[in-house]
Amino acid sequence: MDDSRVFTIEIDSIRAETTIGDLIVAFPRTRDVLMKHGLRFDVEEAGYLYMTLNVFSAIHGLALISFLQELDVASKEMPLPPLAAPVRDKRNSSDPLVHSLKQERNASKFLRQ
Repeated sequence: MDDSRVFTIEIDSIRAETTIGDLIVAFPRTRDVLMKHGLRFDVEEAGYLYMTLNVFSAIHGLALISFLQELDVASKEMPLPPLAAPVRDKRNSSDPLVHSLKQERNASKFLRQ
């Protein structure tokens, strides 16, 4: 047995029985559709991740077939690229607090003019 394998989730199609957690892992762009229809990621709402799309659509009053079709369209969109790390200006201190204080000082100078 190969213990070096990374855990993966594979979904061949989006069905009423698909859980929200599995769907978001397999198709990250579906998260926006789910949030548009009421998905929240509050600690109190953590159960959403284990909820099936059928139950989610019923709770939120969504027509299941059109909801699944909307998720299917979103699942085919390319994931957004990760945000680039901020570029540091080597002329300024690398300490973020010092940099923040310099920005505040410059802003206050501008406002006094």
